[in-house]
Amino acid sequence: MVFLHLSLYSNAVTGGHLKMMRSTLKYLCPAEHIPQKIEMDISNLDIDDGLFMRDIEVHSSLKLLSKNENMPVALVAAK
Repeated sequence: MVFLHLSLYSNAVTGGHLKMMRSTLKYLCPAEHIPQKIEMDISNLDIDDGLFMRDIEVHSSLKLLSKNENMPVALVAAK
């Protein structure tokens, strides 16, 4: 997984930092649709916001193998 705009949370301007809750996700998909990476845009997250499995955009042929799509992938916490 690749978090886009990660630098937004590595400086003092935002007052927060990104806490990664999961480093991998498991999907079932046809071989021709295996992604090289999954990019997640976190630029619109504020303090106490999160990115959840259900928020990740992937090809329609990919099926998330987790039963809980409400599980957080990353959270923005106050410093």
